[in-house]
Amino acid sequence: MNAVAPDDIVLGVLTLISRKGTAKITSDRRKLHSAFLVVSRKHPDLFREFSFRASGTFHESDELDQALSNLDAAEMIKRYNGIARYYSFTDDLESEYVEYTRPLLEKAHCDLAAMKSVAEELNAELAYL
Repeated sequence: MNAVAPDDIVLGVLTLISRKGTAKITSDRRKLHSAFLVVSRKHPDLFREFSFRASGTFHESDELDQALSNLDAAEMIKRYNGIARYYSFTDDLESEYVEYTRPLLEKAHCDLAAMKSVAEELNAELAYL
């Protein structure tokens, strides 16, 4: 697989989560970073552009933080709830994936089956009910 920007990996994973009918995921940093760390260890090729460092009581990734911030700024996900408990997905997330990100991932020979597996695991861990 050729190098793919963390934003595109996160966008792909979140789109696949949203396709499962999940409308929201937690915005709890500890849960997000911990869950992404677990799947990054299972799928190192998919997450090769991510690094995690021990920070306090959990490992965190600047790349994950930046990707979430960029997707929020681009209004593909929203964290507009008062006390920031969850991210909700917008229609722009799906359209961006279909029009731009999926073709880019395919061109880079990204393992989309692995990405689907990651989405299934993260959906179970991060869905906000």
